[in-house]
Amino acid sequence: MAPAPLSSPARPTAAPAASTSALGSPIAERSDEDPLLAVPAEEQPPPEKRASLYVQIAEESIQTVLEKERYLFSESELGILKRFTDLPDEAKYIFTRLTSRKPSKWHRLSALVESYSSEFADVPGACDVLTRASLGALPTPPPEADGDPEVAQAIAASLEDVRRAGGGWEGVELAQTCAWLRGEEVGAGEVLDCLAVDELKAVAKECKVLPKGSPTRAQLIQALTTNASKQTTLGFLPVSASSAPSSSKSRLGAPKQMTLCFGKGGAKLNQTSRIKNVALKKTGKLIRLHPAVHALFQRLALVYNRLDPHLAPPHSLLARFKKRAYPITDIARSEVWASRTALVEYQEALKVEARMDAAVEAHRWDEAREIGESVLERWRVLVKEGEALEGWRRRFTPGHIFTRCIYHLPPIYSRAKQYDAEIALLRELLSQRVFRRGRRGAWYCRIALVLMTHYKTNDHEKREKMEDALEVCKEGLLDDDTHFIYRPDLVNRIAKLEKNKLLSIPTDEKTKCEGFLRKPGAKEVPAERVWDVAEAKDKGKGKAADDGAGAGERRSWGVHSVWKGRDEPEVRVEQVALEAYEDEGWKGLHCEGRIVRTIFTLIMWDVLFAAVSGAFETPFQIAPLDLREDSFYFARKEAIDGRLEEIKEGGALKLLDEADDRERLRSTWAVGVNWDYEKKMLLEVTECLGGPTLAHLCKVLCEDWDHRAGGMPDLILWNPAEKTAMFSEVKGPGDTLSETQKVWIDVLLAGKIDVDLCSVVVKNPQKSSKLPVKAKGKKRASPGPKEESEEPESEGEEEKGRAQKRVKREVKEEEVEEGGEDEELESEDE
Repeated sequence: MAPAPLSSPARPTAAPAASTSALGSPIAERSDEDPLLAVPAEEQPPPEKRASLYVQIAEESIQTVLEKERYLFSESELGILKRFTDLPDEAKYIFTRLTSRKPSKWHRLSALVESYSSEFADVPGACDVLTRASLGALPTPPPEADGDPEVAQAIAASLEDVRRAGGGWEGVELAQTCAWLRGEEVGAGEVLDCLAVDELKAVAKECKVLPKGSPTRAQLIQALTTNASKQTTLGFLPVSASSAPSSSKSRLGAPKQMTLCFGKGGAKLNQTSRIKNVALKKTGKLIRLHPAVHALFQRLALVYNRLDPHLAPPHSLLARFKKRAYPITDIARSEVWASRTALVEYQEALKVEARMDAAVEAHRWDEAREIGESVLERWRVLVKEGEALEGWRRRFTPGHIFTRCIYHLPPIYSRAKQYDAEIALLRELLSQRVFRRGRRGAWYCRIALVLMTHYKTNDHEKREKMEDALEVCKEGLLDDDTHFIYRPDLVNRIAKLEKNKLLSIPTDEKTKCEGFLRKPGAKEVPAERVWDVAEAKDKGKGKAADDGAGAGERRSWGVHSVWKGRDEPEVRVEQVALEAYEDEGWKGLHCEGRIVRTIFTLIMWDVLFAAVSGAFETPFQIAPLDLREDSFYFARKEAIDGRLEEIKEGGALKLLDEADDRERLRSTWAVGVNWDYEKKMLLEVTECLGGPTLAHLCKVLCEDWDHRAGGMPDLILWNPAEKTAMFSEVKGPGDTLSETQKVWIDVLLAGKIDVDLCSVVVKNPQKSSKLPVKAKGKKRASPGPKEESEEPESEGEEEKGRAQKRVKREVKEEEVEEGGEDEELESEDE
C-alpha cells in the first residue's frame, strides 16, 4: 500500500527529520530554532493556520494505534484511514466532529453551518469534499481461517450490512447525501426521522393522516409510513398543443391522467416517493458519515482509548485546552487483542450487552431472556479459554461482557417462578473464577435469598431449603473472593436462619457473629418545617414561590422539603441535622462521602497510579482502566494490603500530606479528588477517623469502587478535641433508606464505625383536624367551645408523649424479632 503522511505539511523553512509515520511515510518535525524570526515582520509570509485540536487528536490516535496494533485492521480499512489523512483540514474537522455524534444519524447542512462556521467559512465545501471522497476499488478482507465459525459468521454479516448500505467496500464514500435517501430501497421512515415534530405534523396534515389529539413523534412517523405503503400514486402528464383536440384547445397545459406508475422492478409506485420528496424539501441538504466508515472509526477509538469509542473524548480535549492536568504515570501501550477476530467478537459482545441492557430497562423480559440464553454456550467455551489468559486481559474478552449479560437472567427466571433454573445458573457462575470474581458475594446472597423465601410448599421442603441456604451463607463467608460489602448480609441471613424454629439449632451451636449485627444509633431532631414535599412539587418545579421567598424566586432543590434553620429562613433537612450535631460539639459536612473519597485517593495515590499491565494506555486518564472492575484489587493485592497495613499503623497523615503538597498546585484531575476541601480540613478528618477506620474504608473502595463510590451516609462528623468521627444518614418525614444506603450502613457498622440514623421530625405539629369516629347509632360528635379554645400541649408534655410512643414502638419491634422470623423470611425480597 502506498505510504501516506499522517500530519499536516511542515512549515516550508523547517528541516524535516527522519521520522516515519505508522503508515510508512516521513513525518516532519519542527526545529526549536525558527529561521523566520530573523526576517523582518513585514517580509514574513502569513502564518499557517494550525489544525484543529479535534483533527490533531484523531491523527495522533491513528498513528498511535497503527504503530503496534496495525494487525487489527484489514487492508481495506487501512485504505479508509489513509483516505482520511489525505483530506483537507476543513473536511477532517467536519468528519471528526461527526464521528462523535450518533451513528447513522442524518444532519442538516444548515445546522452544521450554524455550528461550525465560526471555525472556518466554507462548511458546505468541506462537506462536499467528504461526499466526493470515494475510496476506489478496495479488496474485501478475506475471512480468517483460524477464527471461530460464529465469529466468522458475524464478520460476514457485518460486511453484508456494509454492502447493502453502500454497495460494498468498493467505491464507498466517506459521507452520504440526500441522493442515497431518494433511492427506491430506502423507506420513508428513515427520511421522516430527520424532521422535527412540528414538521412531521405539517407533512401529516398535508397527507391528511394527522392523528387526533397530541400525537408523539413515533405516532406521526407510523401514520405517514402506513399511509405511504397503502396508497398508489397516479402519474400525470400535461396535454401538448399538437396532440390536443380542437375542442380542448382552451385547456392546454391541463394534466392528463395516465396509467399507474411502475418502478424499475415492475412494482407500482406508492406514496413513499412523494412523502420522501416533501420531507427532503423541508430538511434541505442532508449529510451523514457512511455507517461502515463511522463504525470503523469507532473501532479505532475503542482500540486507542480501550473504553471510549470516540476519537476526541472530553478528557483529551480538556487536556489540550490546558483546562485539566492529569496524573503523571508511566504510559505503556499493550497488545490487548490477539487478532482482528478477537477485536470484532469483543465489539459484537458489546452490542449484545447494549441490547440486553435496553431490554431489561424497558422490561421486555422475554427479549432479555432470549438474548441472555443465546450467549450461554459461547460463554461456557470462553470460560475454559479464559483460564489461560493473564488476569487483566480477561476484561477485554467477550466472556467478561457475556458474564454481565448472564447475570441478568436469574431475576428473569425468578419473575417466571423458575427458581430451580435461577439457582442452577447462579451455581454455574460460582463454579468459575475467571470472570467477575468480585461479584461472587452477590451470587451467594442471591442464592440464599431465593432458598429462604421462595420454597414453602410444606414444612419439610422449607426446612430443607433453609438448611441449604445456611450452607450457602457459610460457604460465602469462607470464600476469600467474597468482598467485605457482602459479608454483613450473609451474616444477617445466618442469624435469621439460626433463630428460625424449623431448624431448631441449639444456642451453643449458633454462629458467633455479634460484631456484624450492630444497629445504627437513633437520633431524633425536632425542627420547624416551612413547607413539605407535596408543596415542593407545586412550588419547586419551575414555578415561582409565593410564600415569602420573593417574587419570581425559584426553589433550587426540586422537591426536597424545606425547614427553618438557625441562621437562614430556609434550609434542607441535612442542614437541620448538622446544626443539632454542632450543638453537641461536632464539626461536620454534608458531602455524602466526597471527602472520604478525596482522602482515599490521596493516601492511596502510589497504588492507584502504579505501573500495572493494562492500567494506563493513554496520558488522559484520571484513574486506571480497571478501577471499576473487580480485577483491580486482585491485580494489586500485595500492594494494596501493604498500604492498608501502613494506614492502620498511623501512616495516613504523612501519605496525605505528601500527596497534597505534590498535586494541589497542579489541581490534578484524579478520580474522587475534590480540591475544594482545604488541606487543614483533610488532615483533621483523617486524624479523627483513625488508622483502622481509614484502612477499612479504603479496602471497601478498592474491592468495589464501581458500586461503593456512592451511597455513603449524608453527614460525616468529627470532634477534633476527642479525635473521634462518625457518620449520620439523615431522613425527613416519610423518607426511607435505599438498598445502597443499607449496605453502606452495614459495612460501616461491621468495621466498628459509629453511624446514626437521624430523623428530623416536625416541631409542634398542628393537631389533626379529623373528627372523632362516629359511634354506631349515635350522631357524630362535634367539638365544643372548650375544645376549640384549648391551649396546645407544652413542649415537656409533647416530648413525654413522643417518648411513650418510642417505647411502644421498640417493644413491638422486639416482639417481631422474637416471634416473627417466619413472616420476615417469607416477605423478604431484594
